[in-house]
Formats: sequence, C-alpha cells, structure tokens
Amino acid sequence: MTKGNREDPKTGSRMERFQQGVQKHTLLAKKKMQSITKDDVKSYLLRNAFVLFTIVAVILALDDQQQTSDRSSTTTYSNGRVPVRLEHKLEN
Repeated sequence: MTKGNREDPKTGSRMERFQQGVQKHTLLAKKKMQSITKDDVKSYLLRNAFVLFTIVAVILALDDQQQTSDRSSTTTYSNGRVPVRLEHKLEN
C-alpha cells in the first residue's frame, strides 16, 4: 500500500478542531462587538480624527477636480491661448 492511498486517522478530528476554533473566534468577536459602547466609538473617532479628516479632504478634492475637468472642455496654456485641436485643422 502506498502512502498516498492511506487515510489519515486524525483527519476528522483535525477538521472538528478547526471548526471548534472558528466557532470560538466567532463567539469572541460577537461578544466584543456587543460590548462596544458609545464612548468607545467616540474615543475611536477622536483618536483617528486627523486620519478621517485627511481621507474626507482627499475625496472632496478629487471630486472637485473631476467636476472642474468636466466643466472645462478645452485646455488653456499659461499665456492664455487655447490650443488648436486636430479636428478643427481637418475641417478647414
């Protein structure tokens, strides 16, 4: 009999131990979530206020940049001139 054909007698118990471990972690996570208070949330927000503020500022800046690029369909150089587009050259 080859090694690959033999069944491991601990396979079932290994799977059961794994399932029990997952259940244990799930119950601990559930208990932790249920014990979160309003003060816990408030202290978290205060500790991370700068990070949250920075994320919101970046999102708003990207949104504003997108809206600005949508409004201006032409590019203007620093000298105030608008570049001639290729399609305008082809029409003439």
